Amino acid sequence: MVHIIGSIVLGLSISAFVVTPVVQFLSSIAADFRPSYSMAYKASFSALLGCLASVFIVGDILDASGAAIIVNRNLPGLLAALPVEAYIFGRLIRHPVTGGVGFVNGSLISVIVTLLGYSVYLGIKMLAAAVPV
Repeated sequence: MVHIIGSIVLGLSISAFVVTPVVQFLSSIAADFRPSYSMAYKASFSALLGCLASVFIVGDILDASGAAIIVNRNLPGLLAALPVEAYIFGRLIRHPVTGGVGFVNGSLISVIVTLLGYSVYLGIKMLAAAVPV
């Protein structure tokens, strides 16, 4: 059990390290300021953790109801994770003068980060399928 939790924390830490510059760039576009690296890293790590938790919860609900056989588990989990990520980004990325960037700007950051992450995932999946075993 400790190895599983350690692997999850390590994976979230590395993912947040990769996502942080993207969050800084998107914040400079959406909220007209560039947050510090530590602020963007904390927001990225927390948003990824919230996303992971919401995907697990939705997946468990789908498995328990038997609907996981009918629908793809990724899409409902992804749709449930977007508002969670948007809320976390909106609360933890704070402008020095006006405070948090808010849910709308957090939603913009969350959607673009999710689309970029999903496109990277699909690209890796296609490359893995193209490599002969």
